[in-house]
Amino acid sequence: MSLHRKYYCYARICGALAHAHLGARASTLARSGRLVDLWTRIFPEEPVRLPETLLVAAAELRIRSDSLRSFLRIVGSTAAKTEFFRALLRKPEYEYLKLLLSALREGRARPPDPGFFPHAPDFRLERYPEPSGMFGRGRFAWIADEGFPDLAAARNRLDCQYYTELWASLATVSPGYRGSLPELVADDIEIENLLWALRLRRYYALPTEDITRRLVRIRGPDLQSVAQSALKLRMDQRGDWDGWRWESCLNPAGGGSESWLLDCLHFEKSLLRQRYRDLKRSLHLEPFTFAPLYCFFRIGEYETAALFGIVEGLRFGAETAEIAEYVLGLTEASA
Repeated sequence: MSLHRKYYCYARICGALAHAHLGARASTLARSGRLVDLWTRIFPEEPVRLPETLLVAAAELRIRSDSLRSFLRIVGSTAAKTEFFRALLRKPEYEYLKLLLSALREGRARPPDPGFFPHAPDFRLERYPEPSGMFGRGRFAWIADEGFPDLAAARNRLDCQYYTELWASLATVSPGYRGSLPELVADDIEIENLLWALRLRRYYALPTEDITRRLVRIRGPDLQSVAQSALKLRMDQRGDWDGWRWESCLNPAGGGSESWLLDCLHFEKSLLRQRYRDLKRSLHLEPFTFAPLYCFFRIGEYETAALFGIVEGLRFGAETAEIAEYVLGLTEASA
């Protein structure tokens, strides 16, 4: 990639961010009132005529597909030539597989709509609902070989597999393009490990040994120790967390005799909001490496999550203020 092409990519990223549905823009969308109104404000045409439940599914597929296509327009042929971007862009495939496994477990007659994949997926959807036919070869053969009696464990394994492959692909990025990519990816893996560990302890009361086995382990840096340090702290004792690295993201302690219990949802939203700010800052630090493209991809995931939250909020008739608060909790207008 020439210096001119690098600058062009960076300029297009900045332009795309200026028009993204993030922060205050997303909060304005939360006041759309109806799903059909939201559709016309996001997409350049009238909504398809569908019952609301199907319109929700169509909107979410369109949101994700548009986000991916926006990224592909910027990264161009680099996505096809670089193993790192091929690995990065498999994220929708892994997310879809979680839905597909749920459909298999529930015995649905038809699989969920896969939407748009940047690359051909490594499974054969036309063989649904036969696991051996769908997954009998390739990177997901373990699903056919071992099954998935524990759906949560299977989803966790998919997350671990995605991040392990993404980390391995960094070795194919030449030093001139690498920049802070390893640090950015490592930070995301460390955060995923931490969130997984806290959820498994808080909601499933799993012992530390079982949780540790479910964390992403990669060659190189230790990205499990932050999660393991959290597992040593009691979930109902706020004092245990004093001085902890992510203490500022915890739900506040109550006053007087009010008991405290770790609120995983509050912690996750606060931590991801901090991560969002970090990604926006990092995007501008190394404009001629692949780091801005990675940051843009991850920020696009925040935008997608915010729009999904608006769609679901409108579907279930949530208060406008509640939807807006959720959206700003993900992206923060002042970021």
